[in-house]
Amino acid sequence: MKERTEMSNDTITINDVEYDVAEMTDNQKYAVAQVRAINATINQKNFELDQLRAAHDSFARVLLESVATKEESGD
Repeated sequence: MKERTEMSNDTITINDVEYDVAEMTDNQKYAVAQVRAINATINQKNFELDQLRAAHDSFARVLLESVATKEESGD
């Protein structure tokens, strides 16, 4: 079962129920911190992946153009 989770700084919403993080147990607070850190890492990695995809596309385009130019020149 996939849970829907939304978070702000002081509350977390899980399956449409809002929880006050300040009222959670230490283990729950730790889990919230982990989820927030993981979400930040996922966002950063997606950002980096977008950069890598753009670079890949650029170099692939350069390669394709250079091959096409070579074929046109008859080499």
